Amino acid sequence: MRLSHEPYYQDRSSVADLCCDFPADELLIEGLNRMQCYLFSKGMNIEIPVLRVMNTAHFVASYMFGTQCSGDQTEYDVMVYDCMGRDRQLTAITLITLAAMLDRTEGMRARHCRSILLEDRNEDFYEGMNLYERFIQSGERFFEEQDFMTDVMAEITDLRRQAQQLINDKQQLQKQLKEMENNQQRNAPVINVAGNYIDIHDNQHCNIYATEPKSQQSCENNSDDDICLPIPEQSKYGQVREYIEKRKAIDPEFKSFCQTHTRVELCEYLSKEFEWDVDHHALGRNINRNR
Repeated sequence: MRLSHEPYYQDRSSVADLCCDFPADELLIEGLNRMQCYLFSKGMNIEIPVLRVMNTAHFVASYMFGTQCSGDQTEYDVMVYDCMGRDRQLTAITLITLAAMLDRTEGMRARHCRSILLEDRNEDFYEGMNLYERFIQSGERFFEEQDFMTDVMAEITDLRRQAQQLINDKQQLQKQLKEMENNQQRNAPVINVAGNYIDIHDNQHCNIYATEPKSQQSCENNSDDDICLPIPEQSKYGQVREYIEKRKAIDPEFKSFCQTHTRVELCEYLSKEFEWDVDHHALGRNINRNR
């Protein structure tokens, strides 16, 4: 038999671990120790492996609460029988311990599973169950159904912690990316348009690039009415469209070029200016969406 959450389920390695994770186990463990003393006093050579019995009881309880209760006690008997090395006496002791565990578990499902577990047992089984109950102290300690899914909940908590860390990392990366974009925009070259010349500044250098020069001018001879246009970011066709409109408004020759050339030729011209490939299809789609 397999648990639906078997990858996350784990047996406890000591009695102390059991009592730490399941405080109500302390009563059941004390009851098993008293039963062991009783069996020895009656000359019955049965050694109860307490840790193994408790781990098996928890495993079957987890199976009960993690799957649909089939209504067939044979399924549970086979699980315990296999886990206890096919020893009939230890199987009976483990089933009795499981019944006591379910009796101290709150919820309708626990009562239903316990009813299935105890149905039509022989008299020896019921006597053993009554004997074990006498060995258990009357302390008011109980389980809750979710206790048997504690490994699943621990895994879920860990996954939630990892997910939150990924969200935090993503937000931090987005913040860093935004800062990089802002720095890039502050340091991006700007264009002063004067006649047929473009004066490109990158805050450190001043170079002159002639678009279609008719005369030789230097950037020092540009008029005071020069207007700076930032070079659009790569693939930002909204910026390219705005650049074209602003450039046409201040540069008559550029406006004439746009009117007398195809969009493909215009994009080839802008590609040389921007130093990145301006796609005429993408530009056309952006222009059509913003008409």
